[in-house]
Amino acid sequence: MINSKKHWLFSLFSYLLLATLITPFAIANKLSPTWPLYLFLFLLHLLLSLRLRIIRLFGISLLTLWVLHLTIPVEPGLSLSEWLPALVQKIYGQLQLIYQGTASHLPVDTAVFFMTLFLLLSSLLILRFHRWRLAVFFTICYLILLTIFSHQTLLFEGVLISISCCGFLLTEKMIENKSAKNNRLLLFLSLIGVFAFLFPISLPQVQREIFFWGQPLRNRINEAGIFDAIADYGGGSGALKRSGFSEDDTVLGGPLADDFTILFTAQMSSPSYWRVETKHNYSGQGWTDIGENRGYPSNPFYLFTYPGTLVADSETVTITPSEAIPYLPQPYGNIQWNIPTVLNEVRFDRSTERISFFASTAEQQLIFRPLQRPTIQEAPILPGMAMYTQLPDSVPRRVRELAAEITEDAQSQLEKVEAIQNYLRSGEFRYSKIDTEVTPENREYVDYFLFDSKVGYCDNFSTAMIVLLRSLDIPTRWAKGFNNGAVATTENGVEVTIRNADAHSWPEVYFTDYGWLPFEPTPAFSDTFSQESTTETTLPTAETETSETNPLETSAPSEETLVSSTVEAAQGSETHYLFDLRLLFIPLLLGLVITARFWVYHLLSFALNILSFESGYRSLLFLFSRKLPRKPAETLTAYSQRAEEKWQLDGNWQKATSRYEESLYGGSKATSEKRLLLESLRILFSKKRK
Repeated sequence: MINSKKHWLFSLFSYLLLATLITPFAIANKLSPTWPLYLFLFLLHLLLSLRLRIIRLFGISLLTLWVLHLTIPVEPGLSLSEWLPALVQKIYGQLQLIYQGTASHLPVDTAVFFMTLFLLLSSLLILRFHRWRLAVFFTICYLILLTIFSHQTLLFEGVLISISCCGFLLTEKMIENKSAKNNRLLLFLSLIGVFAFLFPISLPQVQREIFFWGQPLRNRINEAGIFDAIADYGGGSGALKRSGFSEDDTVLGGPLADDFTILFTAQMSSPSYWRVETKHNYSGQGWTDIGENRGYPSNPFYLFTYPGTLVADSETVTITPSEAIPYLPQPYGNIQWNIPTVLNEVRFDRSTERISFFASTAEQQLIFRPLQRPTIQEAPILPGMAMYTQLPDSVPRRVRELAAEITEDAQSQLEKVEAIQNYLRSGEFRYSKIDTEVTPENREYVDYFLFDSKVGYCDNFSTAMIVLLRSLDIPTRWAKGFNNGAVATTENGVEVTIRNADAHSWPEVYFTDYGWLPFEPTPAFSDTFSQESTTETTLPTAETETSETNPLETSAPSEETLVSSTVEAAQGSETHYLFDLRLLFIPLLLGLVITARFWVYHLLSFALNILSFESGYRSLLFLFSRKLPRKPAETLTAYSQRAEEKWQLDGNWQKATSRYEESLYGGSKATSEKRLLLESLRILFSKKRK
């Protein structure tokens, strides 16, 4: 029997361990306040310390109902007798919605219900059955999932878990009357202490390593369409946003799941980015242009005119929609569009340069002269461009200072543009649709990306480049549409397939005498718009480089690209840390080796608890015979006596053998004698090997 002092120590470390779950859980589920769960956990540990079983059961039942009633009121004004059936019905209904596919996330009420049950069961597992290692395992698994998928900084929780493990081990030794000076224990506790000390120092690197190793898995899940299937399975308000051409850009950020629905195909000589519209009004959270300058276009309609020296010979581009689309995708170059008569309500918005109409699957044909890579001779910026250098007051000063620092060695406008583009494409930032964070409240979108998260997709990179350039008074606007897509070679050129997953955004910079020219700051995409400057300064172009490589590889981020980018980021930005993160795994591995007997003992104890007495006895007999082989024709009784003499099992193994023979030959069941097996196992593992 555990004495009172040691039991309270076990309760203290149990509370410390399980309390680490509450705040991260509340943040992930936007639950407030959290004090009912903390109070529930505290009172639960007090009740589990009581000796009288009936009082424990009654108290725990009332406490569980109280915390559920407080955190899940269901409806205001319900009495307890009315509330309980309503709660059961609500939880059942929410689970049924998830099963049927009309909800895509776990509702907060259901999440609170399951977290309460988890705290209750884990407390029982630790305090009544002393299986604290399982509780630690489940706690760590949950926190790792939060770290990977919700990007929480779990520094404090990691330290508390380490302290709890030390406390559990030390208390166990005290319970078993072992000396606290046991060399193995002191070594393991020292390693845990070193880990608890080093973990806070290395936390940013720990998070990056976790993201690094977890990213290929998340990417495969996304590319396999699983996230998209989840979004299709349920359309709840908490569903993961899906990639595609968005009509609302007022608030940018947050993770995206790829949608691989084909929108249209196009026949052309070489692939190009497809622009649908541009925007210039940045709010600090997104782009707020609503397109108020709409008129009827002439037929034929001429678009996107560049000087004749910047475009190649004309060709015919045929666009065949697979889904009804309400806009005209425009490749980069000079375009003549003969408007099909089947289109209704065709409008051209001069402020966004978008052509829109009622959604249609009608085939479109463009007379197209592709934009070529020009040689530039810069001229002063013309007046009337103030709207394209506008920045809100919410943009912090440090963003402007960063732009000045990046371009301090640049002389011309083009050099400044390329310097900022190269900075964003460097290993300082990481491309990921799944890992991109939602910008916190009261934080400016670009500032948070540049200085805090440093993880994003095209919207983050393109908007960041625009804000940095505008802080230098360089006219820039936001373009959105689609990237090159999947490209297949044909006899007459290429066939381009554009999916929702190919939706993209990029900046356009204005150069006097040349017009609006595109750039590509997003590192996961090949920089098909620009090349390294030569003696003749060249300007970026939308024309894709002709090479023997598969154009598809340049249109979508590969796992290799993402991983190498992450490695470069880790190597380039984390050199100030005192040690390599991999060194942390050495003491952890050593700790596991040192404590292997403890883990084996508890796994065997768990197996004996779930097996019948007869099966448990045979399993333990097999284990004993590996350490002390049975002699030929030796009876179980004789073997048990020899085992008792060798290991001094306090008669437990002889009694267990006697019960087993009675069960085997007498037909009686000895289900209540498992304690003899457990005690024999405990004594065996507590003895030093002979």
